[in-house]
Amino acid sequence: MLANLTQVNCYNRTGLNESFIDTTLLESAKTNLRNFVFFGMPDEQMKTQFLFEHLFGINFVENFEQREKTHISNINISKDMIRKIVQSNALDFELYQFAKELFDKRVALMEEKMSYSVDTYFEHIRDNVSKKEDYTGVEDDNKTVDTSSI
Repeated sequence: MLANLTQVNCYNRTGLNESFIDTTLLESAKTNLRNFVFFGMPDEQMKTQFLFEHLFGINFVENFEQREKTHISNINISKDMIRKIVQSNALDFELYQFAKELFDKRVALMEEKMSYSVDTYFEHIRDNVSKKEDYTGVEDDNKTVDTSSI
């Protein structure tokens, strides 16, 4: 529900063709996502935490955990069922791809601004404040980045 439904007459779509509605809602969702100061990706937990902590200057007590094995991963889905899911959710897949690319750009911008990578942050900087200061020469709080314009 990222799209602005008022652009397609909310729930009364009389006279509007489905292609117009789909395109309008997808573009609206992309615009709204682009305007979010922060959003994370469930399949990119380290990058999500990195971006959040640097944008807001708040460190989580525990690092995010990437879980590859979930309940859904135990379900056997046929190729035909996968095809139907992809077909029925084509716009969601397109939005996800857009979000992933935008997220990756924002992470790269933050890495560039901080002068270290996500991996370096978690391996050498995050949990050791003295190393954090020595590594960059300045506190991270002085290097926040506004990613909402990306």
